[in-house]
Amino acid sequence: MRISKGDVHLFTYKDGVLSRIAHDLRLSVRRFRVVVDGTTVRGEFFPETIQVDGVMRDGTLDARTLSQRDIDKIKSTMASSVLRVSQFARITFEGVVRPQGGEGNLVAKGKLSLVGKAVDIAVPLTLRDGRATGALEFAPSDWGIKPYSALGGTLKLQDRVGVAFDVEVPAT
Repeated sequence: MRISKGDVHLFTYKDGVLSRIAHDLRLSVRRFRVVVDGTTVRGEFFPETIQVDGVMRDGTLDARTLSQRDIDKIKSTMASSVLRVSQFARITFEGVVRPQGGEGNLVAKGKLSLVGKAVDIAVPLTLRDGRATGALEFAPSDWGIKPYSALGGTLKLQDRVGVAFDVEVPAT
């Protein structure tokens, strides 16, 4: 299997009464594979390789705010309670790419399989020079994933995850 190169970033957003002491986070998927074959696109993402990059403030990454203990707790909770990595070792997307709007603007419509459930999504993207770039948001609850909460729900995450990507997409 050829592993793709590039960046896949995930963004989580704080919510709740104690949101002032919480953080919006940026995470990165370190191992993934994306292949385009004609108009078909397949993506395979390995959630055990997700790393915590740091805190997002006004669109800027701050990699120093979180302690290693905080990072380890976030990763552990995400792997065991949210994504259930021991049971679901891969996240997949299979879809068809179609033109949308102006030159180079496309949409990949297909199914994102996450924690054992496949849900239809549309992924806006630009495909140019063997690279795909784009961004989207989705609601984890569509896959049956409850937003994380702690301290009796006073500290929690919003029911949305942002995704931004810039990856090479070799044709088969």
